[in-house]
Amino acid sequence: MALGALGVLALGTASLLDIGPFAPADPAGLEVADRLEDCREARLDRGESCDQGADIEAINLSLPDGGALVVALQLSETPSPGPSLAWTAEFYADVTNSFTDGGVICRLSNVDDAGRAGPDVVSVALDPNTVPRQLTDDRACEGRLDGSAARFTLDVSGQPDAAPFRLIGLVRVEHPGDDTRPGSEDDFLVRATLAELRG
Repeated sequence: MALGALGVLALGTASLLDIGPFAPADPAGLEVADRLEDCREARLDRGESCDQGADIEAINLSLPDGGALVVALQLSETPSPGPSLAWTAEFYADVTNSFTDGGVICRLSNVDDAGRAGPDVVSVALDPNTVPRQLTDDRACEGRLDGSAARFTLDVSGQPDAAPFRLIGLVRVEHPGDDTRPGSEDDFLVRATLAELRG
C-alpha cells in the first residue's frame, strides 16, 4: 500500500473503540475522544509509539464566521516532513457543505499520489461519495501546517445549527526506507453541533 494512502474511512468502529473514553464536554459542549500518548503503530491497532509529530495534544473547533468551521489539531511536537518522514493529518467531516452531496474528507500531507514523501505539505479536499475518492473544490476544506498545529477551514454552509456532526480522523507518521521504524498514528473522534460552538 502506498505511503499515506487515504485511511480515514477505514478506521472503522473497532479502532475507534481503542481511543478511550470521551473527554468531559468543554463549555461549548464539544466531545473529543483522544488521549495524550495513545498512539499505536502506523496502520496497526497495536503498539504504544508516538513518533515526533504524531501525537495529538488537543483539538479545538471554532466558528470565526457564519460559513466556515476551523479545526485545529494541536500536536505535542512539531513534525519535520521530508523524504525520510512521511506525515499526514486527515479526517472525514460529515457536515453539509456547498461542494459535495454530503460531508468532506480533509487531508494535509507531504506524501504525493505516488507515495513519495517530500518537504512540501499539501492540502486537498476529497469527495467521500466517490470511489475512488475524487478531489473536490479546495474551498470545501483548506488545511495548513502551522508549526505544531494542523489547521483546517471547512465550508459548513447548509449545516443546521442543531444537527450533530462528527469528525473522524488521524495523524500518521511513517519513515520511508527505514524498516526498523514502523511509524505511528493517533486517531480521534469529535462530536459537536454548530449551536454548541456558537455558545
